[in-house]
Amino acid sequence: MPRNRKKYQHAEHNEKACKYLHKSNNFVDWVITTAFYSAIHFADYVLFPGDYETLSGDIKHFETFDNFYFMCRGEYDDRHMFRYSLIEQTIPEIADDFKTLMDNCRTARYVEYNFPAKIGDLSIKCLNDIKEVCSD
Repeated sequence: MPRNRKKYQHAEHNEKACKYLHKSNNFVDWVITTAFYSAIHFADYVLFPGDYETLSGDIKHFETFDNFYFMCRGEYDDRHMFRYSLIEQTIPEIADDFKTLMDNCRTARYVEYNFPAKIGDLSIKCLNDIKEVCSD
């Protein structure tokens, strides 16, 4: 099943922004945020299109995460947690890195934007690890 190259290109675009911001040493919150959104696209590149079980137990083909989420989210109101659950099941080797980025991004966007540089470095490491697993 062919993968969506645009997803991969989008991931790389966000990755470039992330690494550019990381070099500036001024916007760790945005390093975290761009790393997370790049990770989303790298993961979606691997996950979709794909065949997944629906809430009724049927196996259905889904072209995109959005299609899958709206049909199968069940008790998940949070798109990121739903995607994380899917990652845990299908790409477990990136689950910890994805969760780290997801949690830090949520904090950076809604709670506290001041992070030490070492969290920016950790974000780059998590992103690099995710990209390595999700690359062809």
